[in-house]
Amino acid sequence: MSGPLRAMIAACAAALALGLSLGGSSLEAKGRLDTIAKFHNANLELDVDTYFDPEQPAGDNKAGLLSTRNPPRQNSFAFNFPETKTLIGLWAKAAKAQSATWKAIRTMTEIGTKDVSVLNVSAVRGVRFVITSPEKGAVTYHLAAGDMARFEKALYAVRDFLLK
Repeated sequence: MSGPLRAMIAACAAALALGLSLGGSSLEAKGRLDTIAKFHNANLELDVDTYFDPEQPAGDNKAGLLSTRNPPRQNSFAFNFPETKTLIGLWAKAAKAQSATWKAIRTMTEIGTKDVSVLNVSAVRGVRFVITSPEKGAVTYHLAAGDMARFEKALYAVRDFLLK
């Protein structure tokens, strides 16, 4: 995925967050951001999204996106189809590593963005996602064990979207 597409995804995610904070104001973006699944824990939120830009060439016009929000802070991690295999592997390892104490699983670094995000995944009873970037800092979301099956289904839906 090219840097310009990743930059558009980040801009689209920021526009979406701004639009939500403005109470439904309409903001236009070149591409389309679709939410596959949304998870809530108090005022924290984790979104699993797809992004499509019809103006980009095929093979470089789609991306997956994980977004964490802890108002007013938010951060996102964009990935393309080849990176999906790594992300699904990271997820599978975290899902299997459930225990009473935190276990660091692995880190994944975004490729091709100006503000490069890093995704840290840890396991306990559930999975903790920390998305960190130099400009936006760190935003954490703890996915409850009861939401793990729905998250996995969403992750595979993003993979299927990126494969088409």
